[in-house]
Amino acid sequence: MTARLLLIVVFGLLLSCQQHESVSPTYSLQSAAIADDSIQPADAGDDAWVQRAVPLLWGRRVLSSAETRVLSQLVRRVGRAEATRLMTRHPDYINRWEVWLKDALSVNRLGFGANPVCYGTSVVEADAPNAVLANFLSENGPGEDTFDEPFTMRDVIRSALVADDVSVVYRAHLIAHLTRALDDMRLLAAMSQRRNRAETFMMDYLNRQMSCLGCHNSEFSVTDTVDEASDRAWPIEGPFERLVFLDPTGLSDVDELSGFFRRKGVLAKYHYTHDEPELVQVILAQKGRAPWGWDADACGNYLAPEDRFADDALTAAGDALHSTFIKDHGPDGSIFDLEQYLHAGVDALKVSEAPAESARVEPSAAFAYMVAMSFVDQVWAEAFGHRLTIATHFPRNRYQRDILNALADTSVENGFSIREVLVFVTTHPYFNGDLPAAGDMYRPVFDPFVDDEQPVEQRRNGLGHTVHRAPARVLLRTLAKALGWPELPEFLLYYMSPEAKHQRSVGVFLKTGDPGFSGTSFQSALAWEALYGVCSDQSTNGQCPLTPILENEEAQLATVKELCASRACACDWDARCCDIDWAIYCSDDIETGDPDTLNLCTYPRSDAPAYGDVIRRLAESVSSSDASWRDALRSLKDRLLGTGRITPDAEQSVIEALLDVELDNLPRSEEDIEGKLRLACGLWLTTPDFHLLGDPGVPSEELLEQVPTLIPGSDFQSTCSRLTKAMSLEAAKCGDTTLDLADG
Repeated sequence: MTARLLLIVVFGLLLSCQQHESVSPTYSLQSAAIADDSIQPADAGDDAWVQRAVPLLWGRRVLSSAETRVLSQLVRRVGRAEATRLMTRHPDYINRWEVWLKDALSVNRLGFGANPVCYGTSVVEADAPNAVLANFLSENGPGEDTFDEPFTMRDVIRSALVADDVSVVYRAHLIAHLTRALDDMRLLAAMSQRRNRAETFMMDYLNRQMSCLGCHNSEFSVTDTVDEASDRAWPIEGPFERLVFLDPTGLSDVDELSGFFRRKGVLAKYHYTHDEPELVQVILAQKGRAPWGWDADACGNYLAPEDRFADDALTAAGDALHSTFIKDHGPDGSIFDLEQYLHAGVDALKVSEAPAESARVEPSAAFAYMVAMSFVDQVWAEAFGHRLTIATHFPRNRYQRDILNALADTSVENGFSIREVLVFVTTHPYFNGDLPAAGDMYRPVFDPFVDDEQPVEQRRNGLGHTVHRAPARVLLRTLAKALGWPELPEFLLYYMSPEAKHQRSVGVFLKTGDPGFSGTSFQSALAWEALYGVCSDQSTNGQCPLTPILENEEAQLATVKELCASRACACDWDARCCDIDWAIYCSDDIETGDPDTLNLCTYPRSDAPAYGDVIRRLAESVSSSDASWRDALRSLKDRLLGTGRITPDAEQSVIEALLDVELDNLPRSEEDIEGKLRLACGLWLTTPDFHLLGDPGVPSEELLEQVPTLIPGSDFQSTCSRLTKAMSLEAAKCGDTTLDLADG
């Protein structure tokens, strides 16, 4: 084990020390995206840009050097801005940002607060989303009209990405997230949970904490000074908190906001267990209706305005608890008021000739603009690993503020666009910096705490500040795509299931109480190696996913009861579960008392791998040809790291020692070709080249080296045809080494 770890460390250092050749750009960069154009890094060229853009836009690394070359040719023909727009046509873009938006909105994938049917399944055609649903939501409030057919929140998100209007996602989620919540219908638990939902709203929608506003808000900060050299507070100017909370220091307590997030009196048939029987009967008789006509079974029924009743929560003094946002709503405030304000604010900003100015005077517009600032700040962090705001929830210097302001304006001025925000990011000079010839050439927007003792103009960040571990979902999606494995399920049946422990160990967001992480620790590195150290085939797991839960003595009894209650659907849900002997696990008592139970009849199904294990296919290809070990390993490395180069001497000797082979020899019939390829795969999956983003990537001259095409479909022409078809480039013509868009 020690020798293997030493080999991995040495090999990782070898790979991460590759030199990159700078290539002069042939187009103009977006000057408005940087505060001072006199300080910016040299551009690393189109090949490096592609290797950075693909993980951001598609949620995975490039799958071969051929993919990099195809997309680089596209960039040289249409420019980076238009290439970004074309790449958002790819299905991987929709799949990637659908999941990202759920993470950004803290959609639980696990536990009582998860709603896998509403957020994880589709009623409208999922494989071919269109903008119709999003356009309908943009024009209508939840009680104004109904859509032509039922839909779920997953349908909303996917349609919004096609329509390029994320505002409808933020509006619909406000209501939908109340349907299933960690709330056991007892008063104290309900009060605690609605307070938690209010705090989550503050962070996800406004990027604020109520407890911080007394010291840091848009009008005042204890770290603000008139001297720029010592000024640590650079908010976007505007009385935003005053407009939405009636005071720049916010509300006296988040409880004054929590009434908007109550369920009783808003969600149909919801009551407390201590309520009088007569009241319970009245509540249960109320049918409610589905906002916008969505699928009520999945996303919930809510009371019409005339049927809603006041909040019965009391203050410590015994008075009715008032809800305050934009105005004092008394005890009558509900989530529909927040949705109405956001809808009005979005509409006002969309038609305004100066949306930022409107947001400084009109309360609902201020709310919508704060949502835009929070949203684009998170997108920037996804690209660079750092937000433009610090723990105070405001920028620390003018460079961060100016970029945040420009990003928010870009989104708002383009109808709450995510696509144009991504264009902004991918054309920013900081997105594609090259290895520095001398000195740091970035303003301190990634780490604003550096060089505080230096004059403002001399404070710098370097390329290293942009290098970060890839988001956990990007790493896992890359694995699945590169090796032909099924993606891990997004929604999880049980917190101790193998899939849950798997995703938790690498940092995936599972729920607000299990939020994941973005860095790498010794524990997470060991977990990664335990999972993927030998690249064991993940496409042939014959075990039913329910078995580990049913056989776990520590599994919650309620979860087992829920599975037993819907066991008739287990075989249709997953064919591997057809042979379960349910009599062993299920008793006659399967009642949990929870009206929102886990139901296999509606629970999202895991997608089966469409391609099959790549390493097994590669081994079969090698054994039936005259390919050498070098050819086989170059093909595999190209698939995982986007380059087929194996450096002579140092790298080659490490691989030969690890696999006990000579690279220029042909594999012998008695050798375990597949096993050795899996060992090499595990080695490459632990390197910095696989885990880190932000560096210039594989050098251009290395990408030109011919890589053996032992993996079917890995040649340039096949790759080109696959990509251009996915991006709907009908006029594209793919040759052996070129992409022609002359007729496009």
